[in-house]
Amino acid sequence: MKVKKHIIIGFSILLVLITSILTSYGANNMNPERSLNRFSKIIEHGSLKELNLTIYFMSPFILTYIPVSVDSLMNMGDEGHENTHKIVVDGNMLEEHIDMLKKIVDTDMIQVEDEDYESYVNARIHYVFETKRGQKLLDVTMWGGHEENMFVNGFEISKNSVFYDVIIPFLPNEFAEELELYIAYGVWGGNPSFRDSWDNAQPNSIEVEKAVHDEYVHFDESENVAYFPFEENGKYGYMDRTGLVVIEARFDNAKRFFENKAVIELNGKLGYINEHGDVIIKPQYDIAHRFSEGIALVGNKRKPRDTGFFPNGYGYINAKGEIIVPLEYDRAYSFTEGLGLTLKRENPYASEGEGSWIFFDRHGFEALSLPYDRVGYFSEGLAPFAIDWLRDWGYLDRSGNVIIPRAYAYAEAFIGGIAAVHIDGKWGLINVDGELVVDALYEVVAYSVDGLIAARLDGKYGFISKDGQVVIDFQYEGANLFSDGLAAIKIDGLWGVIDSEGKTIIEPRFQHVIANYYDGLFAIMDDVWGEWNLLYYIDINGEIIKPYRGE
Repeated sequence: MKVKKHIIIGFSILLVLITSILTSYGANNMNPERSLNRFSKIIEHGSLKELNLTIYFMSPFILTYIPVSVDSLMNMGDEGHENTHKIVVDGNMLEEHIDMLKKIVDTDMIQVEDEDYESYVNARIHYVFETKRGQKLLDVTMWGGHEENMFVNGFEISKNSVFYDVIIPFLPNEFAEELELYIAYGVWGGNPSFRDSWDNAQPNSIEVEKAVHDEYVHFDESENVAYFPFEENGKYGYMDRTGLVVIEARFDNAKRFFENKAVIELNGKLGYINEHGDVIIKPQYDIAHRFSEGIALVGNKRKPRDTGFFPNGYGYINAKGEIIVPLEYDRAYSFTEGLGLTLKRENPYASEGEGSWIFFDRHGFEALSLPYDRVGYFSEGLAPFAIDWLRDWGYLDRSGNVIIPRAYAYAEAFIGGIAAVHIDGKWGLINVDGELVVDALYEVVAYSVDGLIAARLDGKYGFISKDGQVVIDFQYEGANLFSDGLAAIKIDGLWGVIDSEGKTIIEPRFQHVIANYYDGLFAIMDDVWGEWNLLYYIDINGEIIKPYRGE
């Protein structure tokens, strides 16, 4: 009997080992798409009543310097922790959105397999599709790794907007809008005034592109060469408005010229060239913004703590490449009105509100230090600030004196004597005296020195004047800012161009976004995984301008 018992025990151990090996083999040969097999079958058969969707999220959805685990997020949601929420969606409600769920099944997922960094999770949104019996089918966590990757059934994949789109219908309106801003512009709605910090995107704009967005308020076209970056065989160069190649394609990436200097990338590092294509500041930075008032914001990634998160060290250089403010600040913004804004924390891994906001002059001397939760850059002599950045914004002057009291949920920079403010969930406009000149009626507003203000009302876009008069009716699916009297608009899924009277200049026929008009051309952009990529250019007649070499 003992021998038989030992044989049974030995066989059981062998069976466990074989099962373990097979399980391990199956896991090692799994990929993100295969992990969705069971979920896909249920979606294909339309049997959604058997499912539940549970969503955990923090608001605002902002990444902090202290990563949050999935378990912590779920525990806070279950316990009703402040700013952490839990939503359970029944299968009956899911059936109304089956077309959106099918997009998950059809989407391509790019698995991240980079050995050069340590993968980690910083959970701000986590959701799970499971059967009513508790069998988990789809598990999605945002964010982690680097560049805001996400995790799908345990696999780290590149950012994919489909996984955001799926949950937006089930979020409360204010949270859904915040997430939509991020998907569209890569910017959180929490601080609309800080557009320079996010590659010059304007979070409260309509379809403002990131790659070639003008900062109208601080840029003089007369100081700049009219050169346009283009891509050829994986390399970037520059052409003029006719398409004539003026700088050969030899860079790994290239940005638009400002103050006759442009950011370029070589071998993973960023530097600057002049209008002749000569490297004037060698590629050495992880972060490099355009020159503004003769000064450029630059930064490098600092060594990670045990969290695996890389905080950045920001500073400023002059046109000679000399460092005028050391690269040791935790956040910084391009120079405006002679001042550069930085944030210095005692602990770079601390939450956003812990630290001092410091303005530096062009010589690198400290000009003003403020202890507030948030501060924006100066424009027209005023800067937005907040003690509680979620609901408590006002404006101060260059001496730190409060000029417009704190009364707004959010507040943006002044441009052309007006600024957008958020009141009771809508956007309006105030003047420099703090008077409301356009009532807070709009879901979105975007403005520039070019005149008309783009706005969205009841889901449609139109244009209003500075006193709130409707100039071009709310009729468009999308719109962009006016520049030189022209603006791109979207009708029936296609993009075209109108003038300031609403007259059609280029018939809507482009499937991709038409970006702001500058220097005689429009850039045609494509949104790939939440990043705006330049496709090509068109002129005012809608003709494609291709790079060519002269004789």
